[in-house]
Amino acid sequence: MATDAFIPLNPLEHALVAAKSGRMRLHDFLSILLTHDIVILSATEVQADGTGFQPLLFNTESQVLIAVMTDLERAKKHQDVAEYCLTMNGEQAFGWLPSQYGVVINPGFSVGLEIPAEGVKAIVRDLGSHRG
Repeated sequence: MATDAFIPLNPLEHALVAAKSGRMRLHDFLSILLTHDIVILSATEVQADGTGFQPLLFNTESQVLIAVMTDLERAKKHQDVAEYCLTMNGEQAFGWLPSQYGVVINPGFSVGLEIPAEGVKAIVRDLGSHRG
């Protein structure tokens, strides 16, 4: 349960708060998300080639979501079940994650976001730096 006040720790989190409160368009936040570092939680150590990745997963009624945090400090909340983490830029991370999973940003905190699996790939396709 997310009961603590959410105090933004970095520019990405300030943008998330603005988007959640309606002061920023979601599209603009997602563009920012792709350019900032995010933290992906893993229960096991991840090797340079990606082997060993065992993401922290959350099940909803309709999908499975991989836990992603907007700051390394936030990952501490789940260190009892996901001791390891990867930090990479959002565009790289969203392109790297297995396509069958969605993403939950900041699970357990009062400010977060769920993105379904099809949305993760669409964000990279439509807003990523490689788009034409």
